[in-house]
Amino acid sequence: MKVLEFLEKQSVPKLLTGIFLFAQLLFLPNLGAVHLFDWDEINFAECAREILVSKDYLTVQVDFKPFWEKPPLFIWLQALSMKCFGVNEFAARLPNVLCGGFTLCLLFWIGNRINGKRFGLLWAMAYAGALLPHFYFHSGIIDPWFNFFIFTSLLGLYFFIFESKSYVHLLFSALAGGLAILTKGPAALIVIGGTSFFFSLFFSKNIFPFWKSLILWIILVLIVGGAWFVWLYLDGKEKVILDFIAYQQRLFQQGEAGHAQPWFYHPLVLLFGCFPLSILFIAQHSILWKQRDTWSKIPFEVLMFCFFWFPLVIFSLATTKIVHYSSLCYFSISYFAVRYTLYPNQKKQVFGINLGFGFIWVVALLAAPIAGMFIQNHYAEIVSLNWIKDPFALENLKADVAWSASDFIPGLFLLLALLISLFFLIKNKIYHSFLFTLIGVGCMLPLVLATFINKIEGITQGSVIGFYKGLKGKPIEIITVGYRSYAPYFYAEKQMEPKLDTLYMAKSPSKSELLSAHPQWVLVWEKNGFVAFKPN
Repeated sequence: MKVLEFLEKQSVPKLLTGIFLFAQLLFLPNLGAVHLFDWDEINFAECAREILVSKDYLTVQVDFKPFWEKPPLFIWLQALSMKCFGVNEFAARLPNVLCGGFTLCLLFWIGNRINGKRFGLLWAMAYAGALLPHFYFHSGIIDPWFNFFIFTSLLGLYFFIFESKSYVHLLFSALAGGLAILTKGPAALIVIGGTSFFFSLFFSKNIFPFWKSLILWIILVLIVGGAWFVWLYLDGKEKVILDFIAYQQRLFQQGEAGHAQPWFYHPLVLLFGCFPLSILFIAQHSILWKQRDTWSKIPFEVLMFCFFWFPLVIFSLATTKIVHYSSLCYFSISYFAVRYTLYPNQKKQVFGINLGFGFIWVVALLAAPIAGMFIQNHYAEIVSLNWIKDPFALENLKADVAWSASDFIPGLFLLLALLISLFFLIKNKIYHSFLFTLIGVGCMLPLVLATFINKIEGITQGSVIGFYKGLKGKPIEIITVGYRSYAPYFYAEKQMEPKLDTLYMAKSPSKSELLSAHPQWVLVWEKNGFVAFKPN
């Protein structure tokens, strides 16, 4: 395409600047238009808010008690953002918008260095034009920065061993590895170390001479990554460290926080969540496996192979499975997908299957507003048919959410993009077909955020968050009963001072049971599946 040809003529610094600015334009719109989602988004944002309230930058806290599940780096970034832009959804999510810019720049830089400018541009475009990789840069969760640091660390090691032999790359890799530990914990060392170990099995002759340098790398990573833990120890907070270690062990041994899933959970998430890349990834991945006798000549591709399989296997073996745990695999999936688009013997039917997955997403996007309107107009009939067994979900569906024709725009936009892609595919212009699919998905996601994502949030938690916001500044202690939520702390802006009154929040199906167990409680509020009690 002429646009890519024009971009290829530009200098690398200009392209990096343009990619970063483009990422901000892509990820910033409607960033604060929807409430933060319970748990993870509100959890981390509340930790950041409590840093500002308590002025304790050492101890991560929730409810002004030590929160030992995560290290503080991402939460420090959120706190800095809130210091600049206020305590709100925009500030909580802004660090990941910046991460999106840095990530796309990194992909272009490494792609250009390995395979040229066109490959680098396509790799950045592919990552921005895939469903889950794109979506996470609109979120307030930890993983985008965690993934960025891990990938950067692996790249530093790769270039140190196979290209530059420069200690600048080694030091940069160690710094990124340590920052990854400070972002999410020792899982970073497991991923970097495990991927590097399996990679070394294929290239032991290249890697073995650098064993002294790798020992230095480990020492530097531990110094950077362990700085916070040393700080805690010197401050007399050994218990926080012990609780943190125990929590990391539980994540692998049992389904923490109700997130136990079957072993095939992550492959399914990647297959459907990485559209339009996953089918192309499978095609190129199979080609790579068939050509494994030539791996000694393509070390970077082997690195990406290892960087897909090790995280996927390790997080599939862990009992706790959350959708973003496998997000490390997005780098490899996008890499191999782009490789397939430039593969000389690419098969037309592979792209046809890929478009088929896209039409599944079109159906889902168009079905969401149709279902919303149907529920809105036929709620009584749905209840009588007994289709939905969960009483809490039935109460959620009572939410006053007005679906409209505009909610069909994302699905119709994606449908149009896929039809154009199909037209180019029929004309045997496979390259154009892939580009239009990426553009369609990349532009569709901001449209989703601008239209019906707030309707989904309104159904699941909008009413109760509105209730909490109405309690802002009041001397009331809010305690959730029977479920876990961080929303009362963040949206009622809990302070450190003792509270005069207490409210007990619960889900409405347990209302009768709680009133029987606590006859002194009085029901003071009820809406869309949530209830509030006050002691009489």
